[in-house]
Amino acid sequence: MSQTTEKQLVKRNFLEKKIVRVVPIPAKSKWVTLTSDPMDDKAGFQYTGAKRSLPIPASRHNANLYVKILDDMTEYETKYGVMTEKQFFEKEIGQVLDFNMSNTFWKDFRVPLNKSGFTLDLSNPIDYLRYKTLLVGKRHVASNKAEMYHKQSYWFYLEEEDDYVDEAVQKIRLDDEVNALWNEIKDKPKKLADVLRVLGRKISPTMAEKPDFYMTEVYKFKSEKPKEFIELLKDASFGAKAFIKEAVQKGAIIKNPNNKFYIAGNDVDIFNSEMELLNWLEDPENSEAKQRIKGQIERGK
Repeated sequence: MSQTTEKQLVKRNFLEKKIVRVVPIPAKSKWVTLTSDPMDDKAGFQYTGAKRSLPIPASRHNANLYVKILDDMTEYETKYGVMTEKQFFEKEIGQVLDFNMSNTFWKDFRVPLNKSGFTLDLSNPIDYLRYKTLLVGKRHVASNKAEMYHKQSYWFYLEEEDDYVDEAVQKIRLDDEVNALWNEIKDKPKKLADVLRVLGRKISPTMAEKPDFYMTEVYKFKSEKPKEFIELLKDASFGAKAFIKEAVQKGAIIKNPNNKFYIAGNDVDIFNSEMELLNWLEDPENSEAKQRIKGQIERGK
């Protein structure tokens, strides 16, 4: 006796409760000069009153068809019964959505572009079709922010609202952490100077007389490179690294041309790297030697 297994259909509601942002990509001047196609002039599009729209593209494989932005093969269980994605949207908007070139719906269909960007509500049938059109508009639309500079012809990138919110939250948290660290050190000239030392800046006696200079330079660093600023200050060895930099500058520790270190007055103990010296200084057994170096730094002011 044969058994017939009924095919289990996936339930599908194509109209998702999702917002997609279509974000303009800032022009890169080098691309503007390199581009030979006026339609690819990103600067002209974004900084003038020009208006553009994207149609559904033609199929590369059949000159009589548009690209099929809706699936017309796989059947799903929908609120209208069993049907494909294409049939579902034909029900939703009351139009025949065949992808042949004679179909006036697709011939007239455009995604209007706004130089300031715009949002698409995927629970709206027309916005859903616009979204699907943008997904296949690979010449002018990057599928995500990470790819926005992969092609010079890109005008926009797509960003789901959840991704945007996550990114915004991460930025807020980053800003909060940067500001908290900044507030801890901004009124401490020595700490500010140590940041500059670890960054490889030499602190001259003239600079030491102008603590506002430290504040200005470190503020610039934390504003331009917030993640590096956090990493530097949260480094457990930050103080020791600053100590070595200052000791080298004051002559209490000697750094030879081969990037090896030794303590002034003791050229027997050679340290092959800053990390080796740092580990030695952080060893409690060498605390007395560290105090002597500190004394030399103080006398060298």
